Formats: sequence, C-alpha cells, structure tokens
Amino acid sequence: MINSDRARFEEALSKEKISSGRKFKGLQERKKSINDKIKKVDLHGSDRERAEEIIITTLKSNLYSKISKIVIVCGKGIHSKGHPVLRAHAENVLSGMKNYYERYTVDLNNNITVYMRKR
Repeated sequence: MINSDRARFEEALSKEKISSGRKFKGLQERKKSINDKIKKVDLHGSDRERAEEIIITTLKSNLYSKISKIVIVCGKGIHSKGHPVLRAHAENVLSGMKNYYERYTVDLNNNITVYMRKR
C-alpha cells in the first residue's frame, strides 16, 4: 500500500507542472505594488528654480494617486559652491504646500521623505 500511495503522489506531481516563474509570480507582484507606492525624485544637478518646479509638479501630480511617500533626493551639496542650497530651498517650497501632504522628514543624506495625505 505504501508503494501505491507513493505512485499516486508522483502521478499528481507530474500533472501539476509547477514552474519557477509561476511559483514566485505572486511575490513579484506584491513587491511591485509596494514599490509603486513610493516615488523617488532626484534633484542632483538642478538649480533652485528647476528644483522648485520639480517639487511642485511632483506633489500636484501625485495628490490623488496611490503614492504614499515621495522621496526627494537633494544630495549633500558637495559639488555646490559654498554651502548646500537645495535641501533648504526644498523645505521652503514644502512649507508653502502644506495642504498637499501630512508631514515630511529629512535624513542624514539630505533626502526628504514626504508623506502624502490619504485620499
């Protein structure tokens, strides 16, 4: 009887046809949906006016989307003449647009994470 159970098990496995692509498809879709909720905007190489335009456009265009966070990469200002200016300017722009987001945080690398309002 043990042999017949094993034979039925092997027969069932041979009919199932599990492929590695199909096996992990759900996991890939979940990772994609998580990544879709965070938008990254890089301001490297932008001057103040262009950075302001990018921030305003990004916030307005994602107001009603499913984006939950927007990460604004300002950089440390190593290549700036004098001191870094993008982060301070980005914060000034954000302070004038408080109705578009809940809050924002700044990390040690001058990345600003904007937490969008839930709509």
